[in-house]
Amino acid sequence: MIDGVRGVRLRKIFESGLISKRRIAAVDEVDIEIRAGETLALVGESGSGKSTLGRLLLLLEKPTSGEIYFDGKNLTEMSSKEIRKIRQKMQLIPQHPESSMDPRWKIYDSIAEPLRIHKLTSRDEEREVVYRLIEVVGLQEEHLSRHPHELSGGELQRAVIARAIALTPRFIVCDEPTSMLDVSVQASVINLLMELQRKLELSYLFITHDLEVANAITHRMAVMYAGRIVEEGNRILDEPMHPYTRILVESLNMNVELKFEQKEEQRGCKFYHLCPERMNKCLKPPEMVKVNGRRVRCHLY
Repeated sequence: MIDGVRGVRLRKIFESGLISKRRIAAVDEVDIEIRAGETLALVGESGSGKSTLGRLLLLLEKPTSGEIYFDGKNLTEMSSKEIRKIRQKMQLIPQHPESSMDPRWKIYDSIAEPLRIHKLTSRDEEREVVYRLIEVVGLQEEHLSRHPHELSGGELQRAVIARAIALTPRFIVCDEPTSMLDVSVQASVINLLMELQRKLELSYLFITHDLEVANAITHRMAVMYAGRIVEEGNRILDEPMHPYTRILVESLNMNVELKFEQKEEQRGCKFYHLCPERMNKCLKPPEMVKVNGRRVRCHLY
């Protein structure tokens, strides 16, 4: 692969407990690829490892093992100085925009911050760039003199998007970017993201638990469960193959919220204890296999 982002056998282990250490595999042997100019939607329940995987791809979290490639270059072998240069091209739009904005700063300074950190503009040029950015995302000049708490949720998310594109990135992790917004505002923010993708030729990892949003905006979709991607491909919600994906689709139709408990280093298929089609062979971990142009991790295939 020349262009895009790829994670190879990524693992992230977290330890908890002072006396008796518990090891939780938040991300467990994940292979993932986001091609240049495409949107890969990553769906699954809360706690399935989606956000951790996104942070790994941006190297905001260091993987316990595995490799991350950007345009064919292995980021996990680079020095901090080399990664700093590449990170300009990889950005995050977080779920909680207020958490990424300094409450003491005016919106102008928050948007200008990445330009200042990387010393990309003079003060005069900076002002021109910031004004151009707010026009692109649909904000007004008056918003720049306000503080984060003085903006609505939609306005604040647009300011975060303006800051994210300030360094002309090529890959953006959108981590539940609309989940905290009113339904009336969600569509306009999603439309903005799609418009920016076309104009700036961006690649997105779009993390969401909203299957309808994922189906509407994505080129490909990956379904994550307990730290692993269990199915990946095009229009997979139309004809789900993995038992977990089928249950997700059924829960969407019935408006049911699924719950699962992350097990400590669970052996075999991680969906075994909830799967209606489990077999003895499922006590051994299934491999990811290709079926009809799709990838699925299940012994049924």
